[in-house]
Amino acid sequence: MLAWIFPFYNKLRKIASDSSKTLSVSELEKAEISLMILIQKESFKDVNDDKLKKLRPIIDCNGLIRAKTNISNRDDTNDFKFPIILPSDHTVVKLLIMNAHNDLLHAGPLYLRNGPKAYIVLYTCAVYRAIHLELITSLTTEVFLQSLRRFIARRGRPTTIYSDNGTNFKGAERLLHALDWDGILSKAAEEKIQ
Repeated sequence: MLAWIFPFYNKLRKIASDSSKTLSVSELEKAEISLMILIQKESFKDVNDDKLKKLRPIIDCNGLIRAKTNISNRDDTNDFKFPIILPSDHTVVKLLIMNAHNDLLHAGPLYLRNGPKAYIVLYTCAVYRAIHLELITSLTTEVFLQSLRRFIARRGRPTTIYSDNGTNFKGAERLLHALDWDGILSKAAEEKIQ
């Protein structure tokens, strides 16, 4: 909607613009940048806002506040090296995230032919960028731990595991706290697992 406002505004001001019935990529990008700037102005005082200090904020040529990451010397796009900082609790940001999840089919379960729901656990290797997919039928802690056992049985024991802290991982963490960690850690050290 915002992308249509700019051509209309230009037409009212009699600024030369394309009177096409479709929007161009540059018009859509301009509207997106303007929306991001509005969200940032609503949410942050400026680049020196206390909420942003840990992100090492910088301002780009469009006036957007971006995070200066540790991969800034990498040969990649500026959008990847310097992501735009947006507040996670803003209504428009939540809608943008939901739209991206729906477009990329992240949201919700898969439905099998005979009707039951299924989910996919994604394991990725940080070194080789290999992926391993496990099909599971529920998001319970027990089912996740079974998935992790199958992953280890097929691919071997990882030295370190990081998670996105989903609820099933938190449940797994609670169950794992009840274990004899001294015995597990000594066995893990023997197997060279951190």
